[in-house]
Amino acid sequence: MEYSPQVLVIDDEEPVRQAMHFLLRKYCDVTAVSNGWDGIQEAKKRDYDIAIVDIRMPGLSGLETLQQLKEASPETEVLMITAGDYYQESVKEAIKLGAADCITKPIRPEALKTQIMEVMRYRRAAQQRGMGR
Repeated sequence: MEYSPQVLVIDDEEPVRQAMHFLLRKYCDVTAVSNGWDGIQEAKKRDYDIAIVDIRMPGLSGLETLQQLKEASPETEVLMITAGDYYQESVKEAIKLGAADCITKPIRPEALKTQIMEVMRYRRAAQQRGMGR
């Protein structure tokens, strides 16, 4: 049986959460929450391979969520969702804070799947290198 990546989606917009769940459920185990605080609590309860975080959310921002996620669960790779060029400075900051990559809206299903699979390949390679020490 093939491993299903554990994915945590953190986005304040219900339609985005529903769409992500629909797109990812075929090849991932998906949990979706509506804000950064809930996402961080969820990451403390369970090991996630990938978190997909909206860069712009009310309350705890996407960048703040990224920082706290990396503290709570350093092994979780984070993909940030952005609305495009308008947030270029935020994207640069996200990468500095440890985001693996950024996804630009509108999200294309095949591109999303490719990004997730690339992150999973990277994780497996990093884990194998770590075991060799």
